[in-house]
Amino acid sequence: MLVLDQGDYSGNGQVTDLAALRAAITEILPQSVEVYSEGLDLQRFPAVEHQMRTMRWLREKYRDKVFDAIVTVGPESLDFAIRYRREFGLATPIVFSGTEKYYIGRLALPPGVTGVAMVSSISDAIELARKVIPGASEVVILGDAESQSDYLLDISREFIEANVNQQINVMTGMPVSAVREAISHLGDDVVIIYLGITNDSTGQYFLPDRLLAELVTSANQPVFVTRRKFMGSGAIGGLVADSVDGARELAHIVRRVVVDREDASAIPVMYLDTRRPAFDMRVLERYRVDPERLPAASEILYQEPGLWERYAYQIVLVTAVVIVQTCLIFVLISEYRRRRRAEMKFRRSMFDLAHLNRTAALGALSASISHELNQPLAAIMSNAESMQVMLQANPPAIEEASDVLADVLKENQRASDIIRSMRALFRKGEFAPVACGLDQILQEVIRVLSWHARSKDVSISVEAGEGVSAVVADRVQLQQLVLNLLMNGIEAAQQASPPARGEVVFGYRSVDGNSVELYVRDNGPGIRRELLGRIFDAHFTTKDSGMGMGLAICRAIAEAHGSRLDVQSAAGRGARFCLILPAALPT
Repeated sequence: MLVLDQGDYSGNGQVTDLAALRAAITEILPQSVEVYSEGLDLQRFPAVEHQMRTMRWLREKYRDKVFDAIVTVGPESLDFAIRYRREFGLATPIVFSGTEKYYIGRLALPPGVTGVAMVSSISDAIELARKVIPGASEVVILGDAESQSDYLLDISREFIEANVNQQINVMTGMPVSAVREAISHLGDDVVIIYLGITNDSTGQYFLPDRLLAELVTSANQPVFVTRRKFMGSGAIGGLVADSVDGARELAHIVRRVVVDREDASAIPVMYLDTRRPAFDMRVLERYRVDPERLPAASEILYQEPGLWERYAYQIVLVTAVVIVQTCLIFVLISEYRRRRRAEMKFRRSMFDLAHLNRTAALGALSASISHELNQPLAAIMSNAESMQVMLQANPPAIEEASDVLADVLKENQRASDIIRSMRALFRKGEFAPVACGLDQILQEVIRVLSWHARSKDVSISVEAGEGVSAVVADRVQLQQLVLNLLMNGIEAAQQASPPARGEVVFGYRSVDGNSVELYVRDNGPGIRRELLGRIFDAHFTTKDSGMGMGLAICRAIAEAHGSRLDVQSAAGRGARFCLILPAALPT
């Protein structure tokens, strides 16, 4: 088969897309069918002499070929095939495409000619333009000088008769320069319909889509088109036909003729209406046309993609990440709160346990406390008896009695201090870090432990660092920590190897000016290496009567203050417990 295109392959044809036609023929026809194609260039060279030279060249080129069908693309190539059909053989069927219905209606098709004709209507195109541009009273139609002039005049007469208020201005037979000048001074009530111009009255040839792009820059009103291939050249849009849609229908007809050997005369011409409203969003925005005016089934081309269309993958990914992170943060916050509640519960439990530990220490130190209170109470009794004797004398020894009374008050204050120290040491309260004087805390603890230490033949000494007077801590808990460490030190120092006497040292020193190291050191037998890792575990003890909670409570108190209680020890060389607390800076 031979495909004759009225164009020259250098640009777009006026009516059809030859590439789409070739693709459809390749898909539908078997590979055994040989397809040849030629560009006749009839739009630029319409003269009969050119046609005759072309025919002679084709006859010479294909003299050894017998074609089963001639496929024409465009009305000029259809005219050419019918005129020179004798050269190809009168029996050779002709299948046409790229030709308008109105053009076929003006021809008397000979036998053996069939094909696909495109249905179009200028009236429908004008009606659509009037809906998009309300108030338009004049329509300017731009087309070829010869091939469309008669048709356009017929359509204009019919449309004017049906629409007395509409003026139709057909610009054919004019130089393109005159057309460009005319459409640059149109009124606001005018719309332009471009059918495609391949040549003008001067005989100059144009590529229709490229010419459209030039005309659009000159026009002061929107330009409507009737072919999809013109979209994207600056036209606003219109009721456009896509010849690509007819390529497959044409290929099926060719198959019936070439492969199935059907008589072309028995195959009716197919009239195909592929028109759809389509518009260029960029031009709509330029002329401020509301998209609501467009028909419901309109196709919007060159529409700027929205945020979702442009970044759908990124939006989904970011949203998923945010959701996952939000869930993770929620889980982490919930876990943090759960742990915080558990820590607070544990801390309250440790504080309660520490209070019980202090209460237990009160029982263990009851003998020491009784001894400490017995001394001022015995002195008060003795002074009271002496003062009674002095007052019963005749005359009463008032001056001596006054001195004795001063001693009574002194011993009473001493007893009161002992009781107050014990109450401060064993009271229960909430965690409240304040500035605590180390000397005062040490005096209160040693006052309670002094007799207990002497009964164990253990001495308590203090190593006070220079420039250190107070730390920031909870007073009651710091007292308990020092009490527990000193009591453990006393029990360990009691086992010091003779002839050395047991000794416990409480010391503190400045670390860096902002922190204070507190330590308790004894000269007892020390702690075995294998026990150092378990010494702070709850319920772990090396004493026969111990509960194993003293050092565990001490470490909990240190951790509640943001510190850590550490121990260094070697067998036979005693033990040293230390922690670091923030120094109370002077105000």
